[in-house]
Amino acid sequence: MKTIDPYYEWLGIPPKHQPPDHYRLLGLELFEDDRNVIATAADRQMSFIKTYQTGP
Repeated sequence: MKTIDPYYEWLGIPPKHQPPDHYRLLGLELFEDDRNVIATAADRQMSFIKTYQTGP
């Protein structure tokens, strides 16, 4: 069974940047402080990750 690296395969975060900080997980610049930008990034990443969700 193939082991996957979801950080790299799903989010494009290479192993040299792992473990990722919360900014990188959301695709933000380091120390982004605009709440609207952060909320939009969180919504975008959640929508994207849900495409990998499995279930009934």
